[in-house]
Amino acid sequence: MSELPGEIINHWQSSKKGYAQELSSLVDTGYPAWSIILPDGRFGVAVPYGERNRVFETFASVWIESLPVTNVSEGPVLVLASFDSSHAFASLCAEFVSPGADGRSRGALVESPVSWWKEWKGLLGNKNVDRRVYDVLGELVCLEALSNMGLDPVWGGPHGASCDIDCGSKKFEVKSTLSRNSKGAQIHGLFQLSDDGTEKFLILAQFEPTVEGLSIDDMVDVLTGRGFSRAELNNALLDLGYPNGNSARTKCYSLRALTKYLVDDAFPHISSDSFTGGTLPLGVTSISYGISLDDVPGESMLELVRCADGGVE
Repeated sequence: MSELPGEIINHWQSSKKGYAQELSSLVDTGYPAWSIILPDGRFGVAVPYGERNRVFETFASVWIESLPVTNVSEGPVLVLASFDSSHAFASLCAEFVSPGADGRSRGALVESPVSWWKEWKGLLGNKNVDRRVYDVLGELVCLEALSNMGLDPVWGGPHGASCDIDCGSKKFEVKSTLSRNSKGAQIHGLFQLSDDGTEKFLILAQFEPTVEGLSIDDMVDVLTGRGFSRAELNNALLDLGYPNGNSARTKCYSLRALTKYLVDDAFPHISSDSFTGGTLPLGVTSISYGISLDDVPGESMLELVRCADGGVE
């Protein structure tokens, strides 16, 4: 298949957006593939995928995703795409579409595209550091808990709001940790816990990674059942880097503790009153600090979350 990268590049150079053409190098193998230029200008290749789980992963300006491409196939195809049309990317595309010995490479790709993706991310130099999924999961869990309290929580964190969750007369900052033995949180900015005239709380979610448990996708289902808009939740998750179909959304955790703390004068925090004149010292533009909640009285909210120590029933 040494001619594949050259054929792919030739197709890209002679085509327009929305174009797709079957790769002649693979016609006789029984494992069809196409070179494509997507409507948004990305170059790529596609292989048949069928009605399997949706895929959407991205790294270093390269995407792997399942898409309907009507001029290629009646069913969804699996696409590897980038705005880069270099020979290096074409070589990666050639590996992507190659059937391998007896079709085993293609079969492994279609059955587990995320596994293929993670392997190639490693070879491309990615450290494979997981995003902090549990931070997002903590905010989703708190939406459920606050809803079960009869409040009307609005998730403002993904949209740059001044607090993570706004319930009108009450505001909530959410912090998540994987530590089970100590309760600590990192506070970002001078005003994150400052007094703005409304009652403010900090909620600490303590998680443990598990094979089976709560995931982002689980919580989207739970919250949709409580009346939240699935579309709005997915749009917010997209803004946070977790599009629908992203494998990180299925990563599971057990929720071991969920504790609410009232942010009052006795609560450990820095405010404008901590500084002379109520402003940061001259030349200091921002501030972040850690706090310990080990000796701060709090209220458990664990019973307000369905299946908190496991998965969703």
